[in-house]
Amino acid sequence: MKLTFWGASRQVTGSMYLLELGSAETFDDYKILIDCGTDMEREIDYGQPLTSQSFFPFEASQINLVLLTHAHIDHTGNIPMLYREGYEGQVLCTSATAELTDLLLHDAAILNLKKIKKAEGESRKKAKKMDRLLKKGDLYLEKDVNDALHNFVTIQFRRKFKIRDGLEVTFIPAGHLLGAAHIILTVTDNGERKTICFSGDIGRRNYPLHIDPEQIPEVDYMLCETTYGAREHEDRMSPEDALADVITRTCINMPGRLIIPAFLWAVHRLCYIPLTDFIRNAE
Repeated sequence: MKLTFWGASRQVTGSMYLLELGSAETFDDYKILIDCGTDMEREIDYGQPLTSQSFFPFEASQINLVLLTHAHIDHTGNIPMLYREGYEGQVLCTSATAELTDLLLHDAAILNLKKIKKAEGESRKKAKKMDRLLKKGDLYLEKDVNDALHNFVTIQFRRKFKIRDGLEVTFIPAGHLLGAAHIILTVTDNGERKTICFSGDIGRRNYPLHIDPEQIPEVDYMLCETTYGAREHEDRMSPEDALADVITRTCINMPGRLIIPAFLWAVHRLCYIPLTDFIRNAE
């Protein structure tokens, strides 16, 4: 068994694990990709020449299976490229993750198209570069998204699913986002049984819009997200009061501009307080 971290290592975005099960007796070098996310820190450099090097640091056609913890683009955003580079297998996830991934990947494809059109309007050099990136597979459009989504297979929460002899997967609710899951793989090889858990992103407890993350059973190996690993969360006030405090300090006392990240607004529905009503009442 071999595990490689190909994303979100020493940074937050681009989650991607490669698990290789190499027993000749049982698995014959079976490769599983857990998450396939966009690296938000990766930018297109128009000054660098394009090479024929693969988008991924591994051969996509040799991956046997993809598992998704949840739909956020930093966990799913490179799936269309994976298929463009030769992956032919399935993507296993929960039904809510499949539906949200559909929305987010199509939205990303629309943004890619806007980038292409913007480049065409700025300079011929940028337009050629974007066209070559599209042909090479570093950008994808709606057709690529549809080709990928056709291979999604949904699995229910808490039900062990047999992938093949000696390999089972179970999705446990992780909170965080609709459909988000802890992925537990059970590997049995030569009579030896091992369990591995990939936590994905973990939700908060007592959060009004999501279920609490469920406790996972005892496992042999645990891979846990650590975005806030060095921080201590303190519930000094309710989410409503915290948001009201930010709005008061930013829009009323100063006044200034309140900027809320769009993907959080659209996907999480974090801001369930009508902002216009709050500001009107405050005035």
